[in-house]
Amino acid sequence: MNELVKISAVGLAGGLLALTLRKERQEFALVITLVTSVIIAGQVISSVGELLYDIEGIVSECGIDIKYFTVCIKALGLSYVSQFAAEILRDSGESAIASKVEAAGKISILLLTMPIIMSFLRICLKVVNGI
Repeated sequence: MNELVKISAVGLAGGLLALTLRKERQEFALVITLVTSVIIAGQVISSVGELLYDIEGIVSECGIDIKYFTVCIKALGLSYVSQFAAEILRDSGESAIASKVEAAGKISILLLTMPIIMSFLRICLKVVNGI
């Protein structure tokens, strides 16, 4: 809860400062937006690190192969990074580039998960052929 208050305060302060500067110095407003976003992302990532360690322990105890968990976390990270970059690009007026970044993020997630998808399809084929 305390982390959320800090993140919200940083977000509000950065947003208000960027809004104020946008009228006079648009380039400074973009820099404030970038810095605020990086600070917030850093705070969130540091909080998530401990949680991931705990979840990894639970996954190992359950006997689930850790590679599946790792792929899920990487896919989640890719989605956040591409969304983060696209939102900053949209804020700076570059919607076309933002769309390309989002598409690249989706393709990267697909490529990352292809080994798991192929493994699942092979299992399905074995089941179907066995019937």
